Amino acid sequence: MRDLGYPFEWYDKFCANLFAKHHEKTRSHYDVVTAFGLFEHLSQPETENADIMELGNIIITTTLIDDDSPHVDDWWYYVPLHGQHISHFMRENPCRCWQRHTTVIM
Repeated sequence: MRDLGYPFEWYDKFCANLFAKHHEKTRSHYDVVTAFGLFEHLSQPETENADIMELGNIIITTTLIDDDSPHVDDWWYYVPLHGQHISHFMRENPCRCWQRHTTVIM
């Protein structure tokens, strides 16, 4: 987003800053916080959402799964061997934490 002229800052309490040097979080509150493809990587998304919401209004993107989603062995997205995508959200009810704190747009 910085490449497009937006003054985005980096924050990730689980990973070292490898790609956004000198753009670390500088404030305790923001007008908007973005979480692109984040929540499927969290073991406790409800807790993490509450922590992120303290920083400001949040825009979330994630992959929503239908009731008839493929078995874990039949869909590359799950990535069970590496633990990459460990939380999955149904289209009908993405996550209780988002509904309490967020406007959900699908």
